[in-house]
Amino acid sequence: MQLFDKEKLKLKGQKLGLEIEEAEIRAEKAAKKMPAWALWSIIAGIAFLLPAYLISKFVSFKIWEAKYRPLALSAHQSFTEVKPLQTGEINIFPTGDGSFGAVTSIINENLDLSLDKTTYRLRFFNSKDEEVYISVGTFTLLPNQTKYLVVPRINSSERPSEAKLELPEKLAWQRRYSLPSISLIVSSPDLYLQSNPEALVVEGYYQNQSPYQLGKVTLTFLIYDGRGRIIAASTRDDFTVQPYERRSYKQLWPNFSPGTTAKVKVFAETDLLDYTNFGTPALDTGPASDLSRPKQENQNF
Repeated sequence: MQLFDKEKLKLKGQKLGLEIEEAEIRAEKAAKKMPAWALWSIIAGIAFLLPAYLISKFVSFKIWEAKYRPLALSAHQSFTEVKPLQTGEINIFPTGDGSFGAVTSIINENLDLSLDKTTYRLRFFNSKDEEVYISVGTFTLLPNQTKYLVVPRINSSERPSEAKLELPEKLAWQRRYSLPSISLIVSSPDLYLQSNPEALVVEGYYQNQSPYQLGKVTLTFLIYDGRGRIIAASTRDDFTVQPYERRSYKQLWPNFSPGTTAKVKVFAETDLLDYTNFGTPALDTGPASDLSRPKQENQNF
């Protein structure tokens, strides 16, 4: 039985070989009968087909590579050029109660870099270059933002004649691709003198134009004289500002009269880099907001 199968396979192999030889002979005869121009056309088509295939494959690869390149994970430097932090003049002014205050500005000219909780020191010196007071604090600076650092009271028996602002040698810049859309609108403030008690008064309101509840809002008040120089400054913090809430303020400087040409500017800001500082308010879950069906008490007759 096995010999029969082997002979059968051998015959099939011989038959297949004869068929291949016959096909080659027929192809050779057909090629000889074919006109020369047709034969050369076939050869040229085969010659051009391979480069066309390779070119189309290369172009297709480049197209898909360009589409998927933005999705590929790669390590690269987040930013290369950083504009240095700009600082303004340090203004020292009397507060009206025998002490002094100070204010200066810091400017971030970077359009996509921010600073979070950066420590600063304001050192004050007398005419003998002796340090009489030091104020330490932190600030948060958003991209393209100007911020004022206010020292409301300098505890010194003599007026400082000079001040220096000290910042960390290496600032921890961070790139911010997006920030929450929170807008605080400040009204045009009223500036006037009251007689009882005697004080300079700045009065107005601001409004939270966002759907977020804000944990803290800081108001900065700057008083300018007729020449545009800051002659007084102070800050105050408001807490738990509700979405779209309009909140009034009234800031006083006792025993201080800046003159009739004085002007005031008020700035309202909240920390957008601290995500615990804002959020949606909690819903009221008291009895008045309970829409469930009232429970029926069992009554015994």
